[in-house]
Amino acid sequence: MSLKVNFLAQINPLKASGGGEMVNRELILAGESMGHEVRVSAAWPEQEHNFFPEADIYLLSDIYNQPSARHRLPSDLVERVIKEEPYIHLDNAYVDICDLPYLLCNGDTDGERCPYKRSLDVQKHRMFRRRGCFSSLSRSIYTNSLLNVFLSPLHRQTVQRVIGVETLGDYFEMRPTVDTSVFFDEGRTRDIENLFVGPLNEAKGLENMRRCYPDGNIVFVGPDSLREDDAFGYRVGRVDYRDMPVYMNRAINFVFLPRWPEPMGRVVIEAALCGCNLVTNANVGATSFDFDISDPGNLEGAAAEFWRKIEECAHGRDDS
Repeated sequence: MSLKVNFLAQINPLKASGGGEMVNRELILAGESMGHEVRVSAAWPEQEHNFFPEADIYLLSDIYNQPSARHRLPSDLVERVIKEEPYIHLDNAYVDICDLPYLLCNGDTDGERCPYKRSLDVQKHRMFRRRGCFSSLSRSIYTNSLLNVFLSPLHRQTVQRVIGVETLGDYFEMRPTVDTSVFFDEGRTRDIENLFVGPLNEAKGLENMRRCYPDGNIVFVGPDSLREDDAFGYRVGRVDYRDMPVYMNRAINFVFLPRWPEPMGRVVIEAALCGCNLVTNANVGATSFDFDISDPGNLEGAAAEFWRKIEECAHGRDDS
């Protein structure tokens, strides 16, 4: 049965290219290919509300993203959906439990206090909705959801530590939605010993990589905001996403040592599929699955499996 789905997110996944938006876009396109109709409402890059008057179900994803943004989804709209409509909640990071960048507490909090905000001037940071842990304001989005979807077991465990087991309700740990026809081992000569892909910052493991590679024997691909005198390694900078498989097929080791509990780490999945040896730590969601992420067969049909869960929730309501 075809579903009419209202998709709500702070950032429109059809008009933006972040990691979470990439996942959301893939899911929307997969749903449409299965015959479902999806209308997207978002606040960025422009405010647009596009609803089915009689939707079968809502999908809410990263509702509290961009905490410092001036334009947001109307709070009365979000509150109405949470209280009155059937919905699935999808997390791509931790923006619906924390209004600080990169979850500074790593999930080690009582869900009420935030020691990191004490050292910051709350009045000067428009992103802060309160001095304490933001999750105390957002728990209802998890409690009222028919199903809470996470990108990995580690992702789910981290959110659960913050909001409490009793708050979470039913959940689904979605397998990665990576195109295995694009990311695969091409059998190239591997002339890069150590490779990192992604934003080069503290949360993504900058200091951990400094300690592991003091000689600078590592290649960085991705946005770079470091000062020249603060940098190390060889920095390529941004490259077109279409060129990413080339770099990964040239690398012997793919390095990913984040400080924060990375919800998934899409690049880790992509590198594994390209045949890289993974150098990771315990903070990588991609490696918390109980299957081999380098085997493309283990990723087959992930988006379709997600939609079958949506269908079960929608049809379960109809049968109740």
